[in-house]
Amino acid sequence: MREITHKGLARLVGFYGSHKIDPVNLSILELSSVEPDEIRREQLDKGMFEAIIGSFGWFSEHTMKAKELSIENVINACEAYNSGNQSWSKWLGWCFHYITDWATPYHSIKLMIKYILDSENKNLNEDLFLTIIEKFANLAKFKIEHDQFESICEKRWQDIEPIVKENIIKFKNNKKFSVNLDSFDKMMDELSLRVENRSVQWANESTNQEFAKYMTQIAILMDLACRLVFERG
Repeated sequence: MREITHKGLARLVGFYGSHKIDPVNLSILELSSVEPDEIRREQLDKGMFEAIIGSFGWFSEHTMKAKELSIENVINACEAYNSGNQSWSKWLGWCFHYITDWATPYHSIKLMIKYILDSENKNLNEDLFLTIIEKFANLAKFKIEHDQFESICEKRWQDIEPIVKENIIKFKNNKKFSVNLDSFDKMMDELSLRVENRSVQWANESTNQEFAKYMTQIAILMDLACRLVFERG
């Protein structure tokens, strides 16, 4: 996801979620929700070697490692909060960032492999060169659709924000829902499975209610991360 979506979700959860965060830490939370991307962009500007390493790191962090980094950062936030260290809002913002990326369909390795291996011409396997060309073309198509999906999310945010806000408030009032690290891990996997087939076409054609439901599913995981930080002793 990109800046408007990251910050928008962080702001709604931090202000309307289960634990209202004070203005100072809410501002830190919101800024931190895009910080991992900003750090990687700085690496890309340092030189060719750093750019290559940074690109691989960026790819890994926002795909296969996103769930691991979400959990790692919510643990950092818990430890900081319980020790009175104000860095908890930064770590929680990073957790939010990786939750959102984990729930971005085009960050699914499974989906990417499906795109790469897809072949319309069954005879291509007889020509290695044509096969390689096709796979690179499939990868390029995947990247284009990834960028389109994130652009649609940015453009639609203003329209769906009020619906997501209402959904967060409704979830906040459901006090029966408890969470621990094991259940959080499991729900991250469930979220990824629910959203991995969301396509650019779906993003374009879905109603505001349908699109807001997708964003709400991400916001709920963020809210549960907040509950882990503020309620876990």
